[in-house]
Amino acid sequence: FLATVPPGRGEAGRVAFVHVGEGFCLGSTTLSEALRRLSSQLGGALVFLTAASVSDPVEIEVDLAGGSRGGVYATVGLRPPVCPGGGGAGHEPLRAGTINVAVIVEEPLTMAGAADLLRVVAEAKAAAASELLLRCSKPPLRPVGTVTDAIAVLWPAESSGAAAETAGHATSIGGPVGEAVYNALVERGMREAGPVGLAGAALGLSVEELARLVGEAYSHAPVPGVERRRVEAAAARLLEAWLRDPNVEALVIAARELDIHASAGVLEGIGREGWEDDSPAVVADELIGMALASYLAGARGVFSMYWVESLKKRGVIPEVEMFVDDVVSALVASALTRILDTILGTDPGVRI
Repeated sequence: FLATVPPGRGEAGRVAFVHVGEGFCLGSTTLSEALRRLSSQLGGALVFLTAASVSDPVEIEVDLAGGSRGGVYATVGLRPPVCPGGGGAGHEPLRAGTINVAVIVEEPLTMAGAADLLRVVAEAKAAAASELLLRCSKPPLRPVGTVTDAIAVLWPAESSGAAAETAGHATSIGGPVGEAVYNALVERGMREAGPVGLAGAALGLSVEELARLVGEAYSHAPVPGVERRRVEAAAARLLEAWLRDPNVEALVIAARELDIHASAGVLEGIGREGWEDDSPAVVADELIGMALASYLAGARGVFSMYWVESLKKRGVIPEVEMFVDDVVSALVASALTRILDTILGTDPGVRI
């Protein structure tokens, strides 16, 4: 095997995914020492540590060239995320890897071929993390996985056939393996993403947090006799339904992708500094917000969005990244508009 976990290379008769608690910390023990001890207890297994569930791992058979087979085995959790340079994960204590992938192939490999296949798995995993919009908090924002992901490639120790020296994406080994890893991680990641899927990941705010923002806005223009908690409860129901709407999800993801691109400095004309300063030269963020508010609450939603934006400028509601910020304003304003319309008797469609 060749692996990104100690001992890095060697021989093993089995692979073990060992579950640890989310608060797991190695303390004074090194990772090598911990894995060596576990390996000994498990009969010389190659060991992964994970805080993700091991009760329902990814297990996929892969057809390779010449009738040989391969397998992808993984445990998948989505935190803590990481982007190039750390991406805001900070310097937390070393934690258990949350996206762990083991690939076993029947094809013999040279060490160079194994390294090539390891690269394929790493790139497929990073592409899947990008699709899932794992959320880093400081630029560059493009996610590549979680903080302590681990990968291993295993192949027959003895074989009569010629060992493959390359196993990249365009080969009969790396192609099927890379596709299987990518598809499996995206599918499993969507299951792990929660009730509102990628929209929640893109926003970086839960439905409950958004509903509290609606309540905060409401507290600055309350209706006598209608308590804030009732408004927040109604907002949570509305927001959860809206974030499941593919049209809403599309606009939310578009805003997040624009923030990711702009954080890398590739949005022509503004650069990273312009994005960080919410450059007035860009109105696309407001256009996305206006489109979303109009879709959810009509013209009144658009006007309410600008009122919510004024609350942000006063520090009443926190601001987030340039493009997602206007989407948050649109969601908060639209929910509040629909709820007020119901209170005033003009929109019977919202339960208060």
